[in-house]
Amino acid sequence: MIYDRLENLPQYAGLNPAIFDRIGEFLKTVTPQTEAGRHILVPEQLFADVLYYNTKPLEECKVEVHERFIDVQVILEGSETIAGLSAAGLELADKNAERDYELYAYRAGNPEVQFPVQAGEFAVFFPGEGHLTGLNPARAAIRKIVFKIDKSLIRK
Repeated sequence: MIYDRLENLPQYAGLNPAIFDRIGEFLKTVTPQTEAGRHILVPEQLFADVLYYNTKPLEECKVEVHERFIDVQVILEGSETIAGLSAAGLELADKNAERDYELYAYRAGNPEVQFPVQAGEFAVFFPGEGHLTGLNPARAAIRKIVFKIDKSLIRK
């Protein structure tokens, strides 16, 4: 898991300079009118999911885990709390292999790290790292982009 300010994103380019250049170029094109949904940047390997939604209270949130894709979650407007936690021992609520996710019911008491993420900040979750997003009891509007990077593109 990584949590940082957007202006520091280039520091992580060593993972794959070409991919991080594509992410940076896409971010330069984003406006409030950018269409929600999936934008394909590199077929089968790099996507930008533009999302507009309302945050929710903790009891309505799910823990998400990916097997293939790395999430780079960039907050454009609004704020939410994101939690990093293990899904071990949690009840599977939904699974979609094609979209590469498993969702688990949140259960209080699992060790977790919560951090507020605001516009201009981002978080990165690698395959197998559980994360819970969209948390804000005030149900505030949020606009964000989740870049999905195929794990095979990242240097080890």
